[in-house]
Amino acid sequence: MTHLNPIRQESVSRTLQLTTLLSFLLLMFAAGRLQAACGLSPYMTFSDSCTVFSFKGANIPDTSRGTPSPPACLTYSWNFGDGTTATGASVTHTYATEGTYTICLTITDICSGCSVTTCETVTTLCPPPCSHMPGAWLQTDSCSSIYFDGNNPTHPRTGPYEDPCLIYTWNFGDGSTAKGKNVRHEYATKGTYNVCMNVSDTCRGCDTTICKTITIDCISNCAGIPKNWTYDDKCATIEYTGGDPDAALGMGLKYRDSCLLYSWNFGDGTSGTGRLASHTYTSNGSYRVSLRIQDTCRGCDTVISKKIKVSCQNLCGLPDGWRSTDTCGTYTFTSKTAPVAGCIVYTWDFGDGSTGSGSSIRYSYTKTGKYTVCLNLSDPCTGCDTTHCQLIEVLCVRSGLSLQDPGDNTAEPQLFPNPASGSFMLLSPGENSYKIVDAYGRTVSSGQFTNKTTLSGEGLSSGLYLVYIRNKQQSSILKLLLSK
Repeated sequence: MTHLNPIRQESVSRTLQLTTLLSFLLLMFAAGRLQAACGLSPYMTFSDSCTVFSFKGANIPDTSRGTPSPPACLTYSWNFGDGTTATGASVTHTYATEGTYTICLTITDICSGCSVTTCETVTTLCPPPCSHMPGAWLQTDSCSSIYFDGNNPTHPRTGPYEDPCLIYTWNFGDGSTAKGKNVRHEYATKGTYNVCMNVSDTCRGCDTTICKTITIDCISNCAGIPKNWTYDDKCATIEYTGGDPDAALGMGLKYRDSCLLYSWNFGDGTSGTGRLASHTYTSNGSYRVSLRIQDTCRGCDTVISKKIKVSCQNLCGLPDGWRSTDTCGTYTFTSKTAPVAGCIVYTWDFGDGSTGSGSSIRYSYTKTGKYTVCLNLSDPCTGCDTTHCQLIEVLCVRSGLSLQDPGDNTAEPQLFPNPASGSFMLLSPGENSYKIVDAYGRTVSSGQFTNKTTLSGEGLSSGLYLVYIRNKQQSSILKLLLSK
């Protein structure tokens, strides 16, 4: 039996350990470079109702991390954290018990073989029966004309929401009733009234009644007080105009304008005065705006309330449009400005049935004609969403790359055959430089060519490679699959 010298044996052991460590680091480095080359950046959104969750996954193309993966190459795998899984971009899952779960979404690029996983924690929450029912109501008084506003039901996690199952019934305390979440009632005499709002949930069998006492100390019976107001929507800045008292009086009579006081409630905690008022909102949403008109000469007044909606993309910080450059049917579409923050998703509709994604994208039309091109921007982090459309006219198209036309330096580079088992050809008009990089980020071939060149795959292993081609007009990245 042969025995190793102890010093020699220790040296061999250390060499094996070092070799194993270097192999592990090489594999980790390769996986990182492969993931970066994919440009995958997954995110998920979800909505819930008690233990039933609806999940939606998506990939935000990140060109800074590599070539964006084509949507057709992506698969979506879900792990719901309770031992069950599912596949697909949009899925629904019901949890058997309440609790906290870690949800993981894995997006895999089957074309390159890499994948990225993102996880989030969710908690199932089932409120007690009927706890969603409104517990109060509001009123806006204008002397004897009262506007009653029934509250929306409330979800314990997301807050108030509209529920079509709820029926609101009002008893105004003077023998009159009405139905509807928001109603107006005119009292005929001064006095104290017990007003009750009954809410019935026809879907869940819930029922509740909320009563309050109100006091009417004046009667709105002045003829000629305006009963309306208008507004001009200029994005987030709204210009309001109170009703014309002369028009309200009619018959060509003139009203005593000095008797009227106009008071505005803009619905966001701020107010203003005057028949003409302007207000700038700081966030999107629905606001109930009220105008109170008081006649100081005759001691009566009225209040007119309306709900307005502010929806302006500039409040979200989203880009305000897009621009394009045209080279005979091949367009480069680019969002005008980059957002300063947020997880913006860019979706393009080219008007011919084709779509794309990314803040900047190149697209070639196959037929001449007029196309309405739309860019939709959505920010799932803030809920902002806007769409910008423009009409373009394509006057000429290219059927492909023509090497007989050396003046056409705008044609896109091509690579064929692909997949290749041996030699392959690169086509790109004009003077070009190229570089071929393997999955580990190593440059395996580089050089220059004019119009076209044939390269040999000899010495290269089977697998996926990235081919970088650059000329004066453009830089392109092509995927090459070698299969021997």
